[in-house]
Amino acid sequence: MPDRPTSPQIVCLGEAVVDELGPDGARFPGGSPANVAVGLHRHGVPVRLWSRVGEDAEGRFVREALVRAGVPADLVVDPLHPTRVVQILEAADGTRRVQIRTPDTADQYLQADDYDRAVLEQAGMLYLTAVPLLHDVSAAAAQTLVEAARARGALIVFDPNIRLRPERARPAVRQRLDAMLARANVVKTSAATWTNLWGTRTPADLLDAGPSLVIETRGAAGVWLQTPRHGVAVPAPRVDPVVDTTGAGDAFLAAFLARLWPALAGSSPAEPSIGDLHDAAVLGHHWAGLILCHRGAVTGYDAEPPADDTGPAP
Repeated sequence: MPDRPTSPQIVCLGEAVVDELGPDGARFPGGSPANVAVGLHRHGVPVRLWSRVGEDAEGRFVREALVRAGVPADLVVDPLHPTRVVQILEAADGTRRVQIRTPDTADQYLQADDYDRAVLEQAGMLYLTAVPLLHDVSAAAAQTLVEAARARGALIVFDPNIRLRPERARPAVRQRLDAMLARANVVKTSAATWTNLWGTRTPADLLDAGPSLVIETRGAAGVWLQTPRHGVAVPAPRVDPVVDTTGAGDAFLAAFLARLWPALAGSSPAEPSIGDLHDAAVLGHHWAGLILCHRGAVTGYDAEPPADDTGPAP
């Protein structure tokens, strides 16, 4: 494998969207790549967001939110397709209904040539979800950029973050998911996503497919971390009241990666010790809990001073 870049920059690739939350449809910036980019930036990790939005009010809303957050972003403005708007309704029992309100959205037309490949020359990590893999054009772009990043020795962090409903479960989509799983160094997923995508396969089973670290978030039950050498369960602290679960998993991952980034950037992600993994998860739970206490995927970051993520976890 080529030498890994020494730059700490992380590229987050994919959807930057508008979340409409609850029956009142209050609007907040969202999309897991954007949320993770905001979190990494908040933790002082150099990051760049690559996405595509429409030439519409929603696209302006997303762009302005990222500017306010201070996140460096290359957002291609698409004059032909709208910005993705996601409606999220949450029941009293915590179950969520997620509906895409805008069909044929700009992020489905990501093009690899829209972004400066020189950035990948300096990137130590590329993060993406499976959303681009659902559509032929964006899937081709994601696959090209992942291969370019891998060729430079960058780590691939893959968070599927989708549910394969029957209309999505085309053989081509399943093949893309399996191929991305094989190319990823780190896979993060939630318990609900896990069952939908992989059924009874265990985190240890997924290691055989290619990743060196599997992160399974389990809501209030905490997180399971699996490497070839370790399986680590880290309970989550109680959060009361929980206002909104949107973006909590993204906040966990951003803080987790920020804590482990020095080790991940310089060696295999299978090598962090149990203590390192535990401390990173504790920090992830802390920031996920803060997001849970506020409405919107990134609102909670404004409620606490910037963290020093190089010292002991909270």
